[in-house]
Amino acid sequence: MSKKQGIAVGVIVFLAIAYFGLTQYASHVAKTRLEAAIAKKGPFVQILYGNVSYNIFTQNTVIRAVSFKGPKMAAPIFAKEIIVRRLEMDSPKPTSVSMDILGIELEPSALGREAAAELAALGYAGPWSCDVTVDMDSLVEKRELKSHMVYAAKNVGSLRLDFVLGNLDFAAAKPEAVMAGLFNCALKQAEMAYTDASLVERIFKQNAAKQGLDLPAYKKQLADQLDTSLQRSSKPLPQAFINALKQFVENPRQLTISANPTAPVSFMELLKAGTPEAVANLLALDIKS
Repeated sequence: MSKKQGIAVGVIVFLAIAYFGLTQYASHVAKTRLEAAIAKKGPFVQILYGNVSYNIFTQNTVIRAVSFKGPKMAAPIFAKEIIVRRLEMDSPKPTSVSMDILGIELEPSALGREAAAELAALGYAGPWSCDVTVDMDSLVEKRELKSHMVYAAKNVGSLRLDFVLGNLDFAAAKPEAVMAGLFNCALKQAEMAYTDASLVERIFKQNAAKQGLDLPAYKKQLADQLDTSLQRSSKPLPQAFINALKQFVENPRQLTISANPTAPVSFMELLKAGTPEAVANLLALDIKS
């Protein structure tokens, strides 16, 4: 081995040792912070985990083999891993959260016997494998909350929810003050999207079989019922909504509802709106399939 090759090997070994050392130290720090965060939750929440690692390049903390049990929960919920990109807890309330919870195992029996039986009839007998993404930022100076959440269940469907709330009182501590503040909080923007993997299609097929109809005939029946409800209801949904719902019935893949009001709308204004059409106009709702 030449002198240059020896130096190169030495540098590589040194970098490998340095990387391993930094990773171990960072993982220890991440574990210490995790233990502190769990301790803040007190005895009401039980959180157990296998190991914690920290990636110095992505700056992500990975927590593996996690179980969580909250108040009134009969059994814990298990997850393969939690990837924490950002978690700022300068106060008892998190101000910034960005994480993925992957491989959550949910037993249908946790929803009750009747719900479990209905899901089994649809072909969902075993546990659901779910992934959850949460990105949330509390912009205290702007009195805003920005949130992005995705819940995805394998072979079932996924639900995405994005919203921006304004006029929030982050200083409220007492429950009654928080509840009062919710009425004054305003919706600035929101979007909800459901993407079907098989749940809606299975429900349609099951209901069609119960009525002795083939699937196209059942879907036509549903579309006719939507038209009838529009004609007979004293507080009907807008025609555009009915059309989008009919498209979703025909091809249940994705349904998106978005709100883009010209000015923030408080929850109190929504309560006073009176009719579905008034709410739709107030929020400038749009629905697509």
